Amino acid sequence: MIRLACIALVLLAACDTRELTLTPDWFVDSAGLLSNEEENELIALLSEFYEHTQIELAGVTISDLGGRPIEAYAAELFEDWELGTLQTNNGILVVLAADERQVHIARGMGMAWQMPQSMVDSVVTAMASEFGEARYAPGFRTGLSMIMEIAGSVPWTVDYFSMEDILEDGEAAVDRIAALDAELTGFDDDRVIATGPDGHEAILQMPDNAPLLSVEDLLGIHARIIRISPLELRVLGLEVDEPL
Repeated sequence: MIRLACIALVLLAACDTRELTLTPDWFVDSAGLLSNEEENELIALLSEFYEHTQIELAGVTISDLGGRPIEAYAAELFEDWELGTLQTNNGILVVLAADERQVHIARGMGMAWQMPQSMVDSVVTAMASEFGEARYAPGFRTGLSMIMEIAGSVPWTVDYFSMEDILEDGEAAVDRIAALDAELTGFDDDRVIATGPDGHEAILQMPDNAPLLSVEDLLGIHARIIRISPLELRVLGLEVDEPL
């Protein structure tokens, strides 16, 4: 369960200090834009979504940004709330700054594969059209529903623990998640090649913020399976140990 605490909101000096009614909260209306009933409905919606998908999707409204970029505020709050699992980095946070009339969606590295910027922009546009008419609850319901459809269209539980198991299941394994130990064994143009203890190789699609890697690095990988022949994995989370 995500940890949503009132102290996280103190990061913004202008943040409303009214007491939160539920802890932890999936939705925090610190700007007071929603009725209690509307806020609780969104909390219930996001809580139920988590129970079905294990995706930590949260929302917050703030009165103003106090001169800070909304991207910086959302990123800091996202980190403090520890949204998403360490393995799949699949958290999402939606922030509305009322006075600045700005909306931003922060997401973890793993979720960025599933929800690229073009999709984020579409969601923000849909929400902003409602917010511009002061329809805050409908705007959040619209945006959150779009996000849930995109984010929940693929599984986020780990189903495979070896490349051999993936290959045995073949095409049935595509879009599912694997947790693997491997050695980085080479580079092919912009592709990373890893070899598992069973001798099977996989091509790794690396995130933009991946660390610098060297051949013989030992990798702990959480990845989504993209294709089987050749085996290709989209890295969601990565632990790197240098060889002894």
